Amino acid sequence: MGQRHPAGRGAPKRTGGLSAQEAGAIRLLADGLTDEAVAKRLGVSHRTARRLATELMERLGARSRFEAGVRAVSSRGGCPIADEWPAGAG
Repeated sequence: MGQRHPAGRGAPKRTGGLSAQEAGAIRLLADGLTDEAVAKRLGVSHRTARRLATELMERLGARSRFEAGVRAVSSRGGCPIADEWPAGAG
């Protein structure tokens, strides 16, 4: 089953393996923002922010949202999704 998208919108643009939304979320998680704060900054629902955080945590093997953000931002060279980051991100 493919990903669902809001009516009238196509799949989010991806650069590498991360969408712009995922890249933004991981930066905000690294700053220690809550799901609510991430949702507000990205202009998405709290539920979408929680889903993004959970998916990114799984991809990084992190036990917390903060750990996922720190792993992705501080150790991109050894990060399991580092090759998926958009050019110039981080």
